[in-house]
Amino acid sequence: MLIKEIWNYEDSRDHRTVDTHIKRFREKMYIYSPAAASMIRTIWGFGYRMEVVNLIV
Repeated sequence: MLIKEIWNYEDSRDHRTVDTHIKRFREKMYIYSPAAASMIRTIWGFGYRMEVVNLIV
């Protein structure tokens, strides 16, 4: 669903595309705050969701 909505791409042969983008986004967030990187939770078999965490800077 993310691939279709974001990239408007119906035929998704590479199912790891979104996973790779999320991984890179988490890595970039981790540089600024490890807690911020943990805000994106993986829901196995479904997708991802954002969770509120206590950010102590």
